[in-house]
Formats: sequence, structure tokens, C-alpha cells
Amino acid sequence: MTLKAVVNFKGEKACHHSEELRRRPVRGDEREALAEVLITKLPRSLHLEKIAKLDENIMESGCRDQSLSHNFCGFSLQEMLSRYFTVVTGQAKKEALDMPILHRCLSHIMKNAKDLCKKHAPEHYRLAMHVFGYMTQAETLVELDGIVTSAAIVFSSSHSGDNVEKHFQSLQMLMSRAGQCAVDVTTMDEEDYRNDVGPTPFQQHFEVIIERADLDKKGENNVYFCPTFIPTLLKYFLPQVALWSGILLG
Repeated sequence: MTLKAVVNFKGEKACHHSEELRRRPVRGDEREALAEVLITKLPRSLHLEKIAKLDENIMESGCRDQSLSHNFCGFSLQEMLSRYFTVVTGQAKKEALDMPILHRCLSHIMKNAKDLCKKHAPEHYRLAMHVFGYMTQAETLVELDGIVTSAAIVFSSSHSGDNVEKHFQSLQMLMSRAGQCAVDVTTMDEEDYRNDVGPTPFQQHFEVIIERADLDKKGENNVYFCPTFIPTLLKYFLPQVALWSGILLG
């Protein structure tokens, strides 16, 4: 079994290859307006023009996603993620449904995931990387909740009982169903990751999911116990999960 990850979009395969370009998903009325502008301007040129008009506080934050959210959606990254949360939970108003959907390149987020797993689950690096890969493929919040719950029980239980066994088998089933992957993380370089946006509805949602996970506290010692893996995932990755999973793309 190879240590790779892939995101599957309905209708086509997502490719990150210099010779096969695919447009990223942008929805709503702004798509046509943006297409008209891009007839005469390169995306980089348009992006730089909009950066010049940004508020100084946004520029000083140094956050690329913050800049993109202002340029393409017209508001802060935190506000954008809050609206995305209303979409995936079925509470969205019309303005949220019409906004563009920004999504990170899978290869970039997997570089960060590689660093996360090497530092916080070194003895179970392959399993942790596969779990993160499953998260990128989740198409609904409910599906993602299940993966996070299983991961929390397997990696955060100090002892091994019925729950660890049950949820480890759930992760194994996901692994067996995963097809050949498109991104080979074994050749990627590490890079720093950080959460520049502060608390988001996604972070608050997964705090509850993880807190409710029924951890095993009796029995033999859990060989998969990695006490810092899930807290680090929650702090640095799950707050912006809509930008790197498939929950807005299905």
C-alpha cells in the first residue's frame, strides 16, 4: 500500500499537474463577472491590483488566505469561513450560497499534514497520514464528523478497549476503500503551518465532536496513543477545514 492521498470530486478527477490545468470551483453570479475580467487580465495581475486596495491591517496579518478572501469574496477570512459553515449545515442565506468557493491546493495542505504527522504521530505516521487523507475526501460535514470521532478515539485513548478496536476497524475500512492516490506525500518538503484566522465555527463544532468522543480509559495500554495529534489537528487544521476538504465541493 502506498502512502498517498487524493481528493475525489463528483463528475471529474481533481488534478494538480503542470500539464493538465483544471479550474477550481467558483460558484454564484460572481463567476461570470470574474470570467469577463480575466479575458483581458492575468489572475496574478488582478490579484495584485486588489491587494493594493486592501486595508493595512489585512496586509500586516501576512495571511495569504485573508488576502484572497477579501479579493474574491469581499470580506475577511473569518467571515468567509462563518458563511461556509452555514452552507454545510443547511443554514445559509442567499448571499452565502452565491459567494465564490475558495479551495486550497491539495499538495500544499498535504505538505503541512506530513509535518503534523511526523511530529505528533511519529510511530504511526502512515496511519495518521491516511486519516488526514480521508478528511480531505469527505464530502459532507456528517462524514467528516465520523472520521474525526474515530481518529480521536484511536489516537487519544490512553487504553485499548472496545471503542478503540471498533473505530480502528472503521479507519481500516476507509483505508481498504480508498483507491490509488494522486499526490505522493513521500516526496514533499515540510513547511510551517499556522492558524491565522482565530476561532471559527468549524473549530467550535469539532471541539464538541472531539469532547464527545468516548475514549477508552481501561484495559491494556493503547499502542496508537498520540496525545498531541488530535489537539494539534484541532488547533491548526480543523478551523479552516472547508478550504481543504470536499465538504463544499460535493
